[in-house]
Amino acid sequence: MSSTIASSGEYGSFSIERGHWDGMLQILRFNWTFYFVAVVVCLSASLILILVPLSSVARLVLCTGVSCAVWWGLGSLLASHFIYDRSIYPLDWLAKSLRRTPVRWVNIHAGFDETTAPLAGIFGAHGMTSLDIFDPQVMTEASIRRARNPGSAATVTRRADFRCLPLENSSCDAVFLLFAAHEIRHRDKRRLFTGELARILKPAGEIILVEHLRDAANFMAFGPGCLHFLPRSQWLAFAEEAELELTLEKRVNPFVRLFVLRKPT
Repeated sequence: MSSTIASSGEYGSFSIERGHWDGMLQILRFNWTFYFVAVVVCLSASLILILVPLSSVARLVLCTGVSCAVWWGLGSLLASHFIYDRSIYPLDWLAKSLRRTPVRWVNIHAGFDETTAPLAGIFGAHGMTSLDIFDPQVMTEASIRRARNPGSAATVTRRADFRCLPLENSSCDAVFLLFAAHEIRHRDKRRLFTGELARILKPAGEIILVEHLRDAANFMAFGPGCLHFLPRSQWLAFAEEAELELTLEKRVNPFVRLFVLRKPT
């Protein structure tokens, strides 16, 4: 079974059909090298445990390594299924987080765009802008390159430099950043980005930031992979550097946090 999210407007008609396991399968596809290595390591370690005489300490080390690899391999997929297939979509819950319905809004992503269509279904496509800020010189991780799917968003997205967004000063009621801002890994570059976000926001405009955090819950689910996420303190600094007010912070689920940042009037 699957569900279809559709909308239409000045950028044309577009839709996204999501199956009940698509989120988990996408994570598997984007990070297949990690899972392949984990399977190879587990099989190799198991053969060693069966065929090679080892000391008690060596057996304990190998068993611990295999257990961690299995836990994080299966755990990350199950967590991804819960997050992306059972919790995040549809995005109707975002509307309750805003003080007012935005007239002109922008969705910023890094090339893999499954959020513009459902957001347009909620807030309307007439005042919508979708920007792809992928920069291969800055966003160098293999997973984001595999995740990029420009064909799915080609009719609605404009390419943009995150250092100089192609929008006028004080022109947006809301900016949506859903699992995208962490792809700008360097803090000095994020600082340039936050300055641009503050520039394009209207007074009392809001940034809706949704991210995983580098915390205990994500470590339990994703293991060392949680280092790809940023700690909460970095997102608070993100707001402070742009002189934005944190008006709402809450857990969407045990692994994902919502921040709503408001530009002072």
